[in-house]
Amino acid sequence: MPPESPIDTTTQWHTMTHEDVAVSPLAFLRVEIPRIRRCLQLGFGVDEYRRSLAVAARTGLVVLLEPALSEAMRLESPKTAMRNHESIALSVSGVEPLRRALSQRFDLPFPERTVPREEHRSDEAPEALTKFLEGRGRARRSRSARPLVSRP
Repeated sequence: MPPESPIDTTTQWHTMTHEDVAVSPLAFLRVEIPRIRRCLQLGFGVDEYRRSLAVAARTGLVVLLEPALSEAMRLESPKTAMRNHESIALSVSGVEPLRRALSQRFDLPFPERTVPREEHRSDEAPEALTKFLEGRGRARRSRSARPLVSRP
């Protein structure tokens, strides 16, 4: 098995609802892989995949499996099945459209963000960036804080 290596991806969730509430909403995950200049658009019926989509909305993680892996995991040990078949795990961002669709359809509660957003005044920006890059950043709130923005 080749060694695992991270692949840069850009992800984005979109949802589409029908005016007839009897028709299941659709959730689309767009995955762009710049290294190979490819973009995937994956569609999911919200009603059919609600449990898996709820996990994705809560964790921000999606695991895509080749079809044979799903069957192999029922017949073999998960460790053996994962070693013999292909899968890719993605950390996805921007799950709010998915959370909204699931909340509207099934009234599912989602916990608030566990990591608070850091905001700094513009005069604090260089020091805050340095701390972040060194892994020393701390979340704090300030009423006069503005988003960290670089302006000419």
